[in-house]
Amino acid sequence: MQLSGMMRRQCYQRSSILGWSVYDVFLDNYFAYFPPQQLLVQYTEDLEAQPLAVLRAVESHIGVPHHEYNETQVSTVYNARGCYKWRCGKSQSDVPSMQGTALGASEAEFDAAVRQLVDFLRPHMHRLFRWADEGRISQVPQAWRHMYT
Repeated sequence: MQLSGMMRRQCYQRSSILGWSVYDVFLDNYFAYFPPQQLLVQYTEDLEAQPLAVLRAVESHIGVPHHEYNETQVSTVYNARGCYKWRCGKSQSDVPSMQGTALGASEAEFDAAVRQLVDFLRPHMHRLFRWADEGRISQVPQAWRHMYT
């Protein structure tokens, strides 16, 4: 990895708000040392929608036998809004919605902030799209392609 890439990664690492969302920079570091077939990229959207399928993909990727999971535990949401600890599991229907929660900002202010964030992340997301299309990583959630086009 070139020095500029390492410096950029270090800057993003220090930002716990935006930095860890710039996935391509960190994945690029892994690609410098590991072939793509040794990496398995999964997405939280998939983990939320189909937790057992994601667990099975991880098991298959690392070559371990499938475990018999308790279906209730697999579908329980941990560390969710209003319940930030692992002993506080909720069913999906009990997790409060984020719709309309702009932390005191007007809807217009919130929408403007989202647009700025999308603009900031767009080039990084397009790099992920390219890698997914090349088969280097798993396909990204369709909603990401819609949001960052």
